[in-house]
Order: sequence, then structure tokens, then C-alpha cells
Amino acid sequence: MGSFSKTLQQTKAEPVSPPAEAQQTEHKRPELWEDPRPDLADDHHLWRRLLKAAHNLPDEQEAYKVTGVLNGIRCGGTLIVRGNGGYVLRPLIDPKSGWSSQEEYEEMRDKYLKPHFQSIKVLLQVLKGEYW
Repeated sequence: MGSFSKTLQQTKAEPVSPPAEAQQTEHKRPELWEDPRPDLADDHHLWRRLLKAAHNLPDEQEAYKVTGVLNGIRCGGTLIVRGNGGYVLRPLIDPKSGWSSQEEYEEMRDKYLKPHFQSIKVLLQVLKGEYW
């Protein structure tokens, strides 16, 4: 299980504060609503907007969960691409910079994204309205 899988699993747990010594280091962990993969530049602007919109969902608990799931799925190498009627999430299959296989992506998608399908669908529609 990769680091993105661990990130996804953490969304089910309550937030935990890092130890005091970790808080004092110079390296600052990106916020959950920031794109964790700016190296995937083609859709970086879309991920920035999608994660920020997810973070601002009216229900705080749902916002935290959806933002965490989207952040984790992005860590794995998921892209936002144009579909037939709007934006859709698609895996980058590349063991060095994305998912190791379509099957790995589908397993994580089914486990973590599908429970939040309606919220994610609305968020992708917001992107369509702003960037299409």
C-alpha cells in the first residue's frame, strides 16, 4: 500500500496534532486543500480550485473527508480531464509518477471516492462552470 493509500485512510480518523518537535521543523506540510502534486502541471490549476471548493463545503465534516479523499487520490497520480459533458477524474498509470496499475486506482476509487460521489460530482460541475 503506497503513501497515497495511507493518506486516504487517514481521512477516516480524527485529526491528530503533530508532536511539538515536528511543529518546530522548517519543512511545512502543505495544507490539505493545496494540490499535493504541483509536478503534474497540466491540471494543477483545476486541482487547486477543486480542493479549495471541497474544503469550503457547507458541512464541515463532509468537507474534511472529501478534501482528504481528493488530496489522497491526487497524491496517487489522478488527473482532472475533460470528459463528454464535464470534467472527470482519471488515473495516470505510470509507476514512477502515478498509479502502478488501473486495478490499483480502481480499488482506491471504489473504496474512497465512491462514498462521496454526489459531493465530488457537484464539485466537478463547479469546475465546469468556471473553466469549461
